[in-house]
Amino acid sequence: MRRAWCERPFPEETACWQNEAMPIMSEDDATEKTPSIESKLKLAIQVLGILLVLAGAYYVILILTTGIRISRDPSELATTMDAWSKLLKLQDVTVQSGTSKIAVGPPAATAMVYLWYFLTGAIALSLIGAGGKLVSGAMPEKEQFLAALKQLLQRFRNEEERSALTMSRQRNR
Repeated sequence: MRRAWCERPFPEETACWQNEAMPIMSEDDATEKTPSIESKLKLAIQVLGILLVLAGAYYVILILTTGIRISRDPSELATTMDAWSKLLKLQDVTVQSGTSKIAVGPPAATAMVYLWYFLTGAIALSLIGAGGKLVSGAMPEKEQFLAALKQLLQRFRNEEERSALTMSRQRNR
């Protein structure tokens, strides 16, 4: 074991020896303990990324619940289409086809509603992707994180196998 010489002796000894495992702190070491601007910036980027992921997930869930609600009660879509027709002034839009007139306002409003849901879903998913990239890009030790994630997944698999083995033993009794 190597020892390092320190400049200030302890009161009970004339010389001071310290193990290499506990190095003497210099003034430079003390400044390294405080978070640097780089680490603060990485933390801020990670927080922003998490917020983007959460916002995107919220809007994706909102769109999915709206779709489920419309599939359960299609009359909700009718009120939405009427509102879009009024907004885009499509209530009285018709197309002449021979001697009859065909109303194109409701189908156009329906197409606009579906386009709106598609665009908001795409924006929400891009928010999730951008947030994930920010979080991943600001990770200081990506390899260590991936190794820890793999280890966590392996633990879950092992626990699953143990519980399945326990269940099969209980059934055989």
